Amino acid sequence: MTAGHPVPPALRDELRRLGERWTSLPLALAEAHLPRLYAVANDLADRAGVGRRVPQLGPAVIIDQLSVLAYDLLAYGVEKADQRNATEGYLLDELVALRRSLSG
Repeated sequence: MTAGHPVPPALRDELRRLGERWTSLPLALAEAHLPRLYAVANDLADRAGVGRRVPQLGPAVIIDQLSVLAYDLLAYGVEKADQRNATEGYLLDELVALRRSLSG
C-alpha cells in the first residue's frame, strides 16, 4: 500500500485497465455487461458496510462507482491486516475477472 492511499498500486492498475477496456466497448455491449458490474459493485458496498444498494446510473459512471467502492472498502471497511490482505486479493480477482469478461 502506498502511504496515504488505501488502494495498492496493483489494484489501481487493474481499475485503470478495466476502465480502459470499458470505454472501448460499444454502448450496447457495455449495457449488456452492466448487471455483472453492478453485482460486483453491490457486493463491494455490502462488504464496506454502505447499507444500501448502489444506484444504477449507467455505463458512463459504473467504473467510477467501482473505484470509489474499492477505496471505501479498503479505507474504512477492513480493520485487521489479515482481512485486508484477503480483501485486496478478492478485489484484484474480481476486477481481473470483470475485465476479462468484457468481450463480444
